[in-house]
Amino acid sequence: VGQNAYLKRSWLTPQQGALLAGGGLLAGLVAGGLGELLQHPALSGKALGFVAGWLLLGGLLGRGLAWFIPNLHGWKASAAGAAGGLLAALAFRAVSLLGADFAGRLAGALLLGFSIGLMVALVEMAFRSAWLEVVYGPREAGTVNLGPEPVSFGGDASSCTVFARGAAPRAYCFWFRGGKVRCEDVPSGEVRVLVPGQSLAIGKLRVTVRTAGASADATTVAARERPAPAPPQGYRGTIKPGPRRAPVPERPSVPPAPARAPQAVARVSTPGGPGCPTCGRKAPGATGKRYCTICERAY
Repeated sequence: VGQNAYLKRSWLTPQQGALLAGGGLLAGLVAGGLGELLQHPALSGKALGFVAGWLLLGGLLGRGLAWFIPNLHGWKASAAGAAGGLLAALAFRAVSLLGADFAGRLAGALLLGFSIGLMVALVEMAFRSAWLEVVYGPREAGTVNLGPEPVSFGGDASSCTVFARGAAPRAYCFWFRGGKVRCEDVPSGEVRVLVPGQSLAIGKLRVTVRTAGASADATTVAARERPAPAPPQGYRGTIKPGPRRAPVPERPSVPPAPARAPQAVARVSTPGGPGCPTCGRKAPGATGKRYCTICERAY
């Protein structure tokens, strides 16, 4: 329920409710049965069976969270859940020694849930290689881990990992394989590689790619990863940088020449009819069809 609310989806679907009920019942039966069996005096004793039951319960519940959290490693989630089960067992034993058996069981159950959630969150942050930073609004943001399993964004909350209001029902899919983050535009089918720091608007969300150990923005990374120019065709040696050239001395600045005053155009008298009204140059032709090449006008 918390994971769905974190990703802006409906709190619980009927299918997820059935999976939670069945999975929780199965985990309780297995952990409780094995714990009671190990407490038999002929096997190991009460203390070992007690601790083993809590460890197994926490490990199974932690593994079950991997079904709901995208790209959460199953074995790491199980280890985190087992650590939570151990803390819950210690709390149960401490409270039970005070003479309150029911209170001890309640404290153990509460601490079990809290510890599993805390441990899984720490594992998810510590071992992730790439993730998406999702900004929902001015004061609300979250992260979604990337891995081999695609993480989808769209306006249909029932078919997408993250709900994006205003986007297509299934707009984009992201995954991380081979050290690269890839994004698929689902309506067009186009797939492209994204670099750390590159962002994308999906509906009303702003999604930014992040990777472990990367602090440069998209422009810097793209410039750094630009391939070097290929050597000439047929060349088999190693291209070495040539000798450095001596710096070219700067030329002394020369003051600009003084501007020359415009000279008046001399009137030219040539035969061929009336002259230009401006410069007096004569050109042949009828009135209104004569053209002065100096004044660039017809007269």
